[in-house]
Amino acid sequence: MKKVILLVVLLAFTLNVSSQATTPTLSKTIRSVQKTADTNPENGLSRYAKNLRGADPKEYNLIKFIAVDTWGDNHRMVIYTINKQVKAYISIMTDLVGRKDFDKDTLVNSMIKWRKKVGSTFYYDWSMIVYDYKKQMKNKDY
Repeated sequence: MKKVILLVVLLAFTLNVSSQATTPTLSKTIRSVQKTADTNPENGLSRYAKNLRGADPKEYNLIKFIAVDTWGDNHRMVIYTINKQVKAYISIMTDLVGRKDFDKDTLVNSMIKWRKKVGSTFYYDWSMIVYDYKKQMKNKDY
C-alpha cells in the first residue's frame, strides 16, 4: 500500500514539477513523442519505451520483467507487451493525472486491483489500470 501511495504522490509531483520547470522533463519528453508512439513489435521498442528506459529505468525494468516473465523467449510478444504497458503508464501521467476530474482514490483502487507482488516488489498492469480507471470514472455519475 505504501508503494501505491508513493507512486500516486510521485505522479502528482512529476506533473507539478513539469508544469513549473523550464528544462525538459519526463512528461515533456513523453508528450513530444506521444503522437508517434507505436506498439507494433515489428518496429521494435516504441519511442515511449525508449524514452522511459532512459528517463526512468527502474519503472522500465519493472515493466520489462513482467513482459519477459509472461512471454519468456517470445521476443515479439515481449516487445508488444513492453510497448503496450509503457504507453498506458505514460497515459496515466499525461492524460489522467492532470485532468480536472482526476480522482486519486479511483486510481489507487485500480492500481491495487491490477498489481502483482513478486517477492517484495509490486508490478502493475498499467493497461488494465487505465481501462479500469476510465470504466470506474464513466460509471461514477450515479
